[in-house]
Amino acid sequence: MRQLRFTLQSIMILLAVGGCMGRDAGQENRFATSRSSPVGPRADIRPWANGPWLEVALDATSGEDVLLSAVGNLDVDSRGRVYVPESTEREIIVLSADLRYDYALGGRGEGPGEFRRLWTVHVSSADSVTVWDSDLYRATVFGPESSKAAYVHKFSSGQGYQGHIGDAWRTTTEAGFLVWNIAPYMASGSDLGTERINMLRHLHIKNRAQADDTLLAFPAGEAIVARRLFWRGGGAVSVGDHPYGRRSFVRVARDGHIVYASSLSLEATIVDPRDGMQNTFSYETSPIGVTTEELNEAAAGMHPELARPFLAGAPYVWPPVTGLAVDDLGHIWIGIRKQDRTKWEWAVFLQDGTHVASVELPAGFYIHAVRRDRVFGIAHDEYGVPEVRAYRVHGTEARIVEL
Repeated sequence: MRQLRFTLQSIMILLAVGGCMGRDAGQENRFATSRSSPVGPRADIRPWANGPWLEVALDATSGEDVLLSAVGNLDVDSRGRVYVPESTEREIIVLSADLRYDYALGGRGEGPGEFRRLWTVHVSSADSVTVWDSDLYRATVFGPESSKAAYVHKFSSGQGYQGHIGDAWRTTTEAGFLVWNIAPYMASGSDLGTERINMLRHLHIKNRAQADDTLLAFPAGEAIVARRLFWRGGGAVSVGDHPYGRRSFVRVARDGHIVYASSLSLEATIVDPRDGMQNTFSYETSPIGVTTEELNEAAAGMHPELARPFLAGAPYVWPPVTGLAVDDLGHIWIGIRKQDRTKWEWAVFLQDGTHVASVELPAGFYIHAVRRDRVFGIAHDEYGVPEVRAYRVHGTEARIVEL
């Protein structure tokens, strides 16, 4: 397992957004009969586990009054209201603490407070809401409990950003944004043989003057890439999610610390944006092979142009890490794939890597926010329709995550 080692003084983010994790909930373990599985079944490896297992129970689910079709993330404010970016309708759906429809922010358009392509939403410690529009290339900030845009910042190529901006957060300590700068794919193939690097940057805005520094640099998410060169010159590149490739996660804690993790290893890097100092912890996990059935199912959902290089790269193993979240107190929640395909472990760590507790949740449920004793996230039904769920942590030992 390689540990990330970067000497850049500063760096940046997820966009959640590298390759998809695939559908593994409910899949039976067929390692023994699968030619594409490089490892056999064995018990989960947990040498890092010191804390107890905590009990959880489903507390609320978004109902029929909340129609969702395309949701990539969500966030929760101090009162328990949930902000969900609905890409199809180009609006932020706001749910009450019991996950009932409350109101909506924005809508289709290009005016202030309107969106053309919703991507992510982030709630600050002061309950302001930042929405990133990847088509309009701008961040819109709404004040607490306000449906009117308080601030809109338009990013441009003249600000020194190479490639694509995948996400942007409003900083908590001063005027500015954290920006996830994503390296582009080249149709010419000129980037072959080099590792694509993403960067997390801090854009300072003061008296209309702008400057930025790099807070974190990390490998780009893996994708399936097919390139075509035209005989008259030029070319085209097709890029698709890699179900078993690296995905990068970046979260910002309430105190401003930045947490980075990769889906390929149980490892987290914590960065203090004030001085660029960072520390990393890393642990061993269980390798889980991809079965022939899982491989063929993933390929069947792809365009043939992408399915060919995807199948040629087999065999694969499932990435051990499924997601990342940071709770109100700065504890790091990491989703870990289990040998039991129906469940994922979400392990809670202190920033020094000490394991303090774990919970077991259904496979396919991605935690995006933790507020007090409730965890919030997204699941999909058998038809692929997303829904918001909240689970509550129970038992006296649940106080461990509040220390």
